[in-house]
Amino acid sequence: MILTLKFWRVFGVIAYIWRDLGLPPLIFENRYLSHFQRNAVILVKTDKIGYKQELAPHPDREKRQVNHLPLSAPRFRVTDMPINKKTVRIVLTGGPCAGKTTALSRVYQFFTDKGYAVYAQPEAATLFNQAGVDFLTNNKPLFLESERQLLSFQLHTEACFCKMAEATGKPTIIVYDRGIMDNAAYMNSEMWESLLAEMGLDDASARDERYDAVLHLCTTAKGAEDFYTCANNNSRTEDIEKAILLDDKMIKAWTGHPRLRIIPNKGTFEDKLNAVIAEISAILDDVHLWP
Repeated sequence: MILTLKFWRVFGVIAYIWRDLGLPPLIFENRYLSHFQRNAVILVKTDKIGYKQELAPHPDREKRQVNHLPLSAPRFRVTDMPINKKTVRIVLTGGPCAGKTTALSRVYQFFTDKGYAVYAQPEAATLFNQAGVDFLTNNKPLFLESERQLLSFQLHTEACFCKMAEATGKPTIIVYDRGIMDNAAYMNSEMWESLLAEMGLDDASARDERYDAVLHLCTTAKGAEDFYTCANNNSRTEDIEKAILLDDKMIKAWTGHPRLRIIPNKGTFEDKLNAVIAEISAILDDVHLWP
């Protein structure tokens, strides 16, 4: 029985692609597709790059769209991220050694205690780096493909966290350890715009429509140089000058977002963490999201 169902599905996919290529109908195609359409997910060619999955049309089942199944570069749109009125999406970004990791931990603890569901999405680039990806490679094709897959991974995981947030049934905060616009700081504008276009995005939609707020923690290389170090992060290689340059590039990448907040190194590090908590609390009040 299982093998039979698999046969119907495989044949159905072949038949649809065969028909899409304009080739003559397959023998018994209609009979096979009649069974296949009641049970299968088909590949439908889009007017953009790749294919998408859809339930095959059939009178007994309403046609609906499901997740993309890309055959080349995946394409994502803002609508791929479910938006729930009970969910606030916040990017926590900043230059090297800005205190993001500690801030994420503080945000999680503080707002969980307040009764919110809190998701802290880890930094994608760090996960890639720990898995062996070398973003400092001189191999340009490898660098481009690594950045392409990093962006694709971020888009997918962000959508996953949004779906989980929908299912909590309670006010939820998603804090992203960096958002997709941070990637723009590591390449030239032409390469970045090309990657965004492959995903069906542009600067405005990637920056302004995916996140409710962006909190930029300035690197300690700006005004707190004595605390700048690479010792606590194996992925960090920048000296103070490069850290400042990278910090400025990230601010530039996010400039234009209506709720960009820049948190400098004023006072103690505890003051900086309290500023993060205060900014998020103000955002929650503005959108009337309370547990």
